[in-house]
Amino acid sequence: MFNFILQFTENNLSQNIKSDITVDGIQTVVNMVKENLGWAIVPEICLENFTGTVKPLFFNDGMPLERSTYLLYQPNLKVLPQIDAFIQFMTDWKEAFHE
Repeated sequence: MFNFILQFTENNLSQNIKSDITVDGIQTVVNMVKENLGWAIVPEICLENFTGTVKPLFFNDGMPLERSTYLLYQPNLKVLPQIDAFIQFMTDWKEAFHE
């Protein structure tokens, strides 16, 4: 939580954000930003088809704002084609962009 608050401060963003809208998906948030309904901090993977302004966030010391994401699954479910395909997609994405 400290890093998130520090990131707001270092990028001159208000921490006093009030929202009356609750959404259940990141794509909804991205679509709302496309319609000029505000701004959002979302993972880079969500911006593949986004044509608006994108500003990577960095701390004052030059370190990028990053967070870890973990994929947890029960090994016996990997026999399902949709689960195996998703695991392979995420593995390929990680290898292509983050190693």
